[in-house]
Amino acid sequence: MASKYQPLGDFLAARETSPWRTTFSEVEAVIGGCLPDTARARRQWWENDTTHTQAKAWMGAGWKTAHVNFVQETVEFHRVGSATLPASRPAPRPSPPASRPSRSDPRAVRTTSAGGSTLLLGGRAFRRASAIEPVREPGGAIREDLPQGRYANSGGLGLNAHGGGPFCEFSVPGLPAAPGVYAV
Repeated sequence: MASKYQPLGDFLAARETSPWRTTFSEVEAVIGGCLPDTARARRQWWENDTTHTQAKAWMGAGWKTAHVNFVQETVEFHRVGSATLPASRPAPRPSPPASRPSRSDPRAVRTTSAGGSTLLLGGRAFRRASAIEPVREPGGAIREDLPQGRYANSGGLGLNAHGGGPFCEFSVPGLPAAPGVYAV
């Protein structure tokens, strides 16, 4: 039976350039699932020790880990020698889960010990960046908006099924100022 981490070994075996500096989320996308909490908290999980299933995958492909950063959730892989896997294997593409997991599905959301979470969408791992806060009235009620009432519909066109509103404005406090792909 193949290890959960074999897709990582296959990916590294097919990789031509070294080092590979990556995020824990990118590793999750390659393996098609969540890393365990220990991968985000314990350096031993990333050790190049063939008694660990995950290490067998990368070391079998001729790679070792270095420079694990738990704050930034990054790791570097370095090619160290010839792989025990066939070098002619094509680089695997992360595939989406067979079924779309619900938020209650453990494959979809994993909470870390630091209180963050990772959500898998379409086979890609997204890390929680911030909460979404609706703009509120002075009394605390959510400020509602009906923008469709501000426009003349001279063509008599019907609204989209979701266009009836009401809508709200929101902010995302603490959102990183870094470019990226964000799922809302």
